[in-house]
Amino acid sequence: MLKILMKKEVLELVRGIITDRKTGQKAKKGTIILYIGLFALLFFSFGSMFFGSAYSLITLFAPMGMDWLPMAMMAMMTVGVGLFGSVLTTYTTLYLPKDNEFLLSMPIKPGTILFARIVAVYIMGLLFSACAWIPSLIVQWSAFKNLSILAKLNGVLLLFVINVFTTTLSCLIGWLVALIAVRIPTKRKSVVNVAVTIVFLVAYYYVIGNSNKLLASITANAAGYETSIRGWGYIFYQIGLAATGNAMSMIIFAAFAALTFAICYLLLQKSFIKITTMKRGDKKVEYKEKSVQAQSVDKALMRREIKRFMGISTYMLNTGLGVILAPAAAIVIFVKRNDIATLTEMLRNSTGNPIPFITMMPMIACALVCVVIGMDAMATPSIALEGNTFWIIKTMPVETYKKLAAKSMAQLVVNIIPAIVSILIIAVALGVKFRVGLCMLVVVIVFTMFSSEFCLMLAFYKPDMQWKNIQVPVKQAMNVLFAILGNFVVCLSMVALTFVLLKFTDIVYSLLVVAAALYVGTLLIRRWNMIKGVALFEVL
Repeated sequence: MLKILMKKEVLELVRGIITDRKTGQKAKKGTIILYIGLFALLFFSFGSMFFGSAYSLITLFAPMGMDWLPMAMMAMMTVGVGLFGSVLTTYTTLYLPKDNEFLLSMPIKPGTILFARIVAVYIMGLLFSACAWIPSLIVQWSAFKNLSILAKLNGVLLLFVINVFTTTLSCLIGWLVALIAVRIPTKRKSVVNVAVTIVFLVAYYYVIGNSNKLLASITANAAGYETSIRGWGYIFYQIGLAATGNAMSMIIFAAFAALTFAICYLLLQKSFIKITTMKRGDKKVEYKEKSVQAQSVDKALMRREIKRFMGISTYMLNTGLGVILAPAAAIVIFVKRNDIATLTEMLRNSTGNPIPFITMMPMIACALVCVVIGMDAMATPSIALEGNTFWIIKTMPVETYKKLAAKSMAQLVVNIIPAIVSILIIAVALGVKFRVGLCMLVVVIVFTMFSSEFCLMLAFYKPDMQWKNIQVPVKQAMNVLFAILGNFVVCLSMVALTFVLLKFTDIVYSLLVVAAALYVGTLLIRRWNMIKGVALFEVL
């Protein structure tokens, strides 16, 4: 039974790649190869960031005879990246699948169900851990030509053993989140989850953003860091020694990872049923008579979409983070406005381009806001999220085009205010003229309209209505990735078009032409959604 459940969890992870979600049959080989190539490109793009860190550390410490230290530090990065990739979804993966009641009602031990789900967490963490550890091994093997076979073998094995330790940490964090979540009312649970995740992301990116300062500090005080890792980071000290070919250190770390995982598994197993079936956070509903104001059909449908968005933390985090990131980026630009002004002045004086860089700044600012807002593909998974309740919206006595319009309008309503606030802050920071700032505002508003229609159009691309885990339609669906990448390409096209237009006119007219092109695109996609989209929706 464990083998069957593990196979089920693995298939859930790769379902979007190997299955045609429209027909439910196996996807074509060309489609599978395309998806694998795309993921490989993302893997190499993400992993390339760690080549520089590994090279800097190894070339710094190798001449000092401390070849274990850079591998110990890269192990820390590997654990951090693995946590980043798995911890945000561990709680959902372990405790919130839709088939909880079904599996628990079968003659299957709860520990078996739990272990199979931990395997899914392990695989997700392994994908991220590999992005950091594999570049470290490549740099190490290139730098030390006489590295022993045992060291190379240990290096490969450490990828999997380190991820066991990472999975243990992820599961413990997910368990703590679950203990807290069951005591929080359902209406507030999503907001709390989002807030905790944002704090985690801010802390993570703060560490990444200050990595250069950390590297400089390590360079200045290498002996002190070596002593510290031998002390409080003893387990990473053993990893570093194992990566250089120390068999005993490999055994010590493997035993430590296995022991901590076993303790974690027993701890989670003991409370698994209690957590998955307990909902203490919900209070008993009491009927209170009150008047309800009548609403239009359009407004009621839109509120339904926004309420669902606000009620699912995974949905908010993956398709609504731009609501926070866009104003945050704008505030950073406003704070750094003097530095930006100095930089642009230097570029103006040094460049030989007939179109000064400063002239492009308004469109670059628009593109920056649009890229962040374009990541909020809220409408794309909205059809798949209907899941096994799709019949409810499909049988509503309302025109189909209104049901679809509500999904795109919900995305527009969620994103429009942050987009406007962000571009106004940046316009003030750049000190542009009033008419230029007004044109920048028009471009961002029209792009937000375009993005909502474009994301809705992609919602019809093989929606998976049979999902068991909320991550499948929100995080793992290819149409969500295509929506984000498509919006990014549109933003690049906006900048390229402005660059060409500036050879013939000024920035004001260039911005207006870009806005007009976006508006025409919005109308064309809206027409497709209201005709072809309606037809596709009715046959789902």
